[in-house]
Amino acid sequence: MSPEMPHGLIMRAEEATLNAWPAPSQILLDGWVLRFADGHTKRANSVNPIRAGARRDLREKVRACDALFLANGIEPCFRLPPFAEAGVEAALDAEGYGGAEDVTRVVWRPLDATVGGWDAEIVEGPPTDEWLDAKDRLQGDSAADAAGRRWILKGAVLPGAFAAVRGDDGRLASLAYGAVSDGMLVLNMVVTDAAQRGRRLAERACGALLAWGADQGADGACLQVVAANDAGNALYSRLGFATELYRYHYRRKAA
Repeated sequence: MSPEMPHGLIMRAEEATLNAWPAPSQILLDGWVLRFADGHTKRANSVNPIRAGARRDLREKVRACDALFLANGIEPCFRLPPFAEAGVEAALDAEGYGGAEDVTRVVWRPLDATVGGWDAEIVEGPPTDEWLDAKDRLQGDSAADAAGRRWILKGAVLPGAFAAVRGDDGRLASLAYGAVSDGMLVLNMVVTDAAQRGRRLAERACGALLAWGADQGADGACLQVVAANDAGNALYSRLGFATELYRYHYRRKAA
C-alpha cells in the first residue's frame, strides 16, 4: 500500500470489492468480517480483518474463527490486507497457518464521461442463461464450482451488468461482470476463450463495462488481479488501471 494513497479511497475500494462479490452468509466478529459460501472461492470464504477489535485476544479470536469455519465444513482461511491490525500475522503463525498465498493487487482508475466506444453486448440485472453457461465453459468449472458461483451471483444486490463478446463462431468468447457500489465500479469474472486470446476480446468486454459504470454515475473503477498474472496485469494496464491501491494475500490453516 503506497503511503501516498488516500486512506478513504483505499477503504472505499475495499468495501466495494467485498460488496460486489457477496458471500451468501457472513457475520461480524469483533471488527472482523467472516464470509461463508460453501467453500466456493477464497474471497467469499475467508476472514477479513478490516478493523481492529477491542474485546478479544487475537489468538482466541483466530481459534473462534477456525471453529466457525470448520463447523460449516469450510477450510479456515484469512484474507489479509495491509491495514489488518498489528499482530494478526503472528497470531496465525502461532495457530499453525501456512504462508502467504495468491498475493493480489487492487488497482484503480478514475471514470468520467469520456469513457465509451467499446463494442460488446451488455445485459443489466441477472445474467442470461447463455452468459452463465459460457462462464462455466470458459472457466472449466466443475459442476459444484459452477453452482457455487451462480449461488454467489444470485446474492448480489448492487446494480450490475454482464458483458460479452462473441467469437467468429457466434458463441460467447469473452465475459466480464461489473457492479457499482457507492459510486465505485468493480470488475469481476473476466474470462476469455483460450483459443481466441490475443484478439483483445476481454478489453472490449471490460471497456464496455467501464462505459456502463460511467453512465451509472461511478467516478472510479477498481478490480483485483493476482500479482503473478502477467496477462491480466497487462490487460488492465491497457484499460487505464494505472494506480495500485494496495495488495492483500491469503493464509490457510495448515493441514
